Amino acid sequence: MSISTGSRGRPRETSAEEIRDKAWELFAEHGFDNVSIAQVAGALGISRTTMYVYFSNKRDLMSEAFDQYAAQLQEHFVEEPEGSLVDVLIHAMQFMARDSRAEHADVALRRKIIQDSSELRAYAALRTAELTQLLVDFGIARAPSVDPEHVGDLTHALMAVATRATDDWTLQESPGEDLGSYVSARLERFVAAMR
Repeated sequence: MSISTGSRGRPRETSAEEIRDKAWELFAEHGFDNVSIAQVAGALGISRTTMYVYFSNKRDLMSEAFDQYAAQLQEHFVEEPEGSLVDVLIHAMQFMARDSRAEHADVALRRKIIQDSSELRAYAALRTAELTQLLVDFGIARAPSVDPEHVGDLTHALMAVATRATDDWTLQESPGEDLGSYVSARLERFVAAMR
């Protein structure tokens, strides 16, 4: 595989967003497993040292969304949302899924890159488990009279539906609604069917 590199000489200015965008472009074209940090840096005309200022490893180029979801969950929990445990969990998952229709192409590209790499699929599963545990811990604190095992089962089931809904949304050519609305509707239909 050949990836064109920029010219050598004085390092040019760059940003984390520019690095991420170029990396995603290369990952989409060549596959995550086939592109090195050095190749991303070379394609941007920057040094690996500059890359490491922004990203400590190649996988970090794909982790921004998970970090954002975790931060959004923490923000949501501070608001002390009202409603039943199910309602609060659905709302939290909708709150995480803030991607708009305008962001659909980026979310779909990120999903494709992850699905094409066994390393990234494993990493995504790990990060999804971390997010799920945050929800479980919140649910247990929120509903101390409910058996923690039931809270865990409920949260894992809802998260599985939310994850599947997110995948389905990314596979649509042109979704008719934002991701949060889509996920929320799927979760509510699931809960209604279970009742």
